[in-house]
Amino acid sequence: MTGIIIGLCLALVILVVATTNLAVGVLATLIIALITCSVLGVINMIGWKLGPLESLNLTLVVGLAVDYVVHLAEGYMELKHETSEAKVKHTLSHVGISVLSGACTTLGASIFLLAAKILFFFQFGIFIFCTIGFSIMYSLFFFPTVMALVGPEGEKGSVMPAIRWVRDAVRGKTKQDKDCELCKGKGFYKKEMNDVLSTNASSSV
Repeated sequence: MTGIIIGLCLALVILVVATTNLAVGVLATLIIALITCSVLGVINMIGWKLGPLESLNLTLVVGLAVDYVVHLAEGYMELKHETSEAKVKHTLSHVGISVLSGACTTLGASIFLLAAKILFFFQFGIFIFCTIGFSIMYSLFFFPTVMALVGPEGEKGSVMPAIRWVRDAVRGKTKQDKDCELCKGKGFYKKEMNDVLSTNASSSV
């Protein structure tokens, strides 16, 4: 359980950084948590006890579950100035087929493990099959539905304003300073330089 909790916390941080949006990162992490709970439910239904082999496999569930939802979350964030429904359509049309194809190949590989005679490989095959099956179901059906209903639009939930504020504070930039257009915002003019440039521009006119 400690490994699962640590994995979910790390997944949250990575998803927020990858999508640069706190809301999308939290929603994607909730999907991963649902996948993990579903796999735990299957273990209980089968009647397995939480022994060393099961615990070892459970530590891999979060890592396997994050694969598909992170692609869809990143695809959702590609369109910056569209509605949530338009973002979901773009995500499913551009990323959905790749996610589905990847899931099919992994599911196909796990089927061969189900014929293994060694208990660990047999259980590992069931874990992979259940994890990927729940991942594709939640990622392609549940996650896009949630994003279409409550997904962030524009700058809502974005962490970029906070990052820009920290960057400007480190560089010593104030609200009166102006970004440099020639260097695409990587540098800026101090207020005194802005006054000089404005004066020179007026003199040349």
